[in-house]
Amino acid sequence: MNRIGEFGKRDGEPVVAVELVAPGGGIVSICSIGASIRDFVAPLADGSSRRVVLGFEDPTAYADNPAYLGAMVGRYANRIGGGRFRLDGRDHTLPINDGGRNTLHGGPKGFSRRNWTLKATTESSVTLSLVSPDGDEGFPGRVAVRCTYTLTEAATLAYEITATTDAPTVFNVANHAYFTMNDGGDSRDHRLRLLADFYTPCDDSTCPTGAVLPVDASRHDFRSARRIADDFDVNFAIAAPPGESVVAAEVIAPDGRLALEVETDRPGIQLYTGQFLGPSAAPLGGLVHRAHAAFCLEAQDFPDAPNRRQFPATRLAPGETYRQRTVYRFLSR
Repeated sequence: MNRIGEFGKRDGEPVVAVELVAPGGGIVSICSIGASIRDFVAPLADGSSRRVVLGFEDPTAYADNPAYLGAMVGRYANRIGGGRFRLDGRDHTLPINDGGRNTLHGGPKGFSRRNWTLKATTESSVTLSLVSPDGDEGFPGRVAVRCTYTLTEAATLAYEITATTDAPTVFNVANHAYFTMNDGGDSRDHRLRLLADFYTPCDDSTCPTGAVLPVDASRHDFRSARRIADDFDVNFAIAAPPGESVVAAEVIAPDGRLALEVETDRPGIQLYTGQFLGPSAAPLGGLVHRAHAAFCLEAQDFPDAPNRRQFPATRLAPGETYRQRTVYRFLSR
């Protein structure tokens, strides 16, 4: 079943929060601003439950969300180096909003800041849409985006995104949920396994250098589950054929009672350990927003791919449809 609450208007559309409740006990709240995952409560085997994402108590707080909590980020997720790229012989300049050097998550007025339109709900799903006009934050082409979240089983949340354009552009979206299965603990104490043989190292602005390096004998090797231990904000190359959906990441809570699987058809996944998180608007459920309070696993195309021919292409042309399906599956252990 679902419940819909309205919280005023933004961008001419009602700000809504849609609550989905699974028969197995999982609860998810989706906010229209940023098409954000506002809340996710997962049941445990003993009948108790655990809140597993950071969020805001007030849905309108997502309009000022510098950490991108739970948001769908785009039109280009992650970084574009120097705030510029060349496409089909034309140079495009974007606003700089990342340390004075890069464009981050589509720019200061990217998808995470927009109030998406509620299109439909069912007992287990919510669909939202957004139109990004030609020239939006410097990106070419009018892009129409549609996102559907579906809650199934006890605590499995899938999102499916499609996008079309009327002119050649670049496109890359990712969900920026902050996960914690250890309320009050440290993101680095979780155990992580990643289906990744390679990663894309970054320069001092956290933009990829263009290299693709093996994880062998490095702190980036999570092919066997181990404690995260260090700070990370880096893209990993998922070891799967292009477009194939795989369980790219598995995370185990420090107390071993809950696990998270991230299944996706994207070629990359960004591990971010939340080291730059700080206090913000009233947190949902009292979960404190502080450094290392949660981690992100952002399914995505590679950062700065428009400037890196060796990376998987992110060009979207008229007549084509961008598609992404990513699943967050919580399992009580």
